[in-house]
Amino acid sequence: MESDAPKNEYTVLTQKRYLRGRRTIFVNMLVNLFLAVLKGYVGYLARSRAMIADAFHSGGDLLVNMVVLLGFRFSFKPADDCHPYGHGKAETLAQNIVGIIIVAAGGYLVFSSVEAFRVGVTTSPGMWAAIAALISIAVKELL
Repeated sequence: MESDAPKNEYTVLTQKRYLRGRRTIFVNMLVNLFLAVLKGYVGYLARSRAMIADAFHSGGDLLVNMVVLLGFRFSFKPADDCHPYGHGKAETLAQNIVGIIIVAAGGYLVFSSVEAFRVGVTTSPGMWAAIAALISIAVKELL
């Protein structure tokens, strides 16, 4: 049940900031899901290891968005008996998890690149991979 007490200006601004941030994260999630599927599909059809690796990168961005959303959501919870100073540290925890994900993704890309050099490239990716890459660049710039 909601309180009948009037909301102060800080509470209203905090709610607006939370809603705007949540909406931004959801848009990012949808875009990264679209890009991961597009790049994965085109990379598979074009036999482009680089495009498939980029699809995993977009999937990693989606995972990062999910972690950020959870951290963002928890950090806006008000103080309670167990957390008298609020839940602001949830953002720091989410940032640490994002850092670990980025390092893991970088490690995967290094491994994938070394493996591609070891095996050797047998075919060129073709025009569809280039088109998907251009779409990805344009969408990310708009985002």
